[in-house]
Amino acid sequence: MCKYLEGGWGVILGSGVILGLAFIDLPFSLWRVLTAVALLITAAMLWHPRLRHFILLSSAMALGSGAVLLLKAMLAWPVFP
Repeated sequence: MCKYLEGGWGVILGSGVILGLAFIDLPFSLWRVLTAVALLITAAMLWHPRLRHFILLSSAMALGSGAVLLLKAMLAWPVFP
């Protein structure tokens, strides 16, 4: 069972953290910082020999926080002026 969830746990855990943070209604600027930090951590993990195995965790958090950032921007955009 562990062999089948080798890559899935990072995506599930990262998405769960982002989903939990989405419910506490963080401000827009904090989502931008979270996305930038997750992207920098992902880039740093590429060259680390041990942390390379956990790269899905930070990249899923970067993807999820970017998606929440886009959703928050789309909801704040005035459709009809």
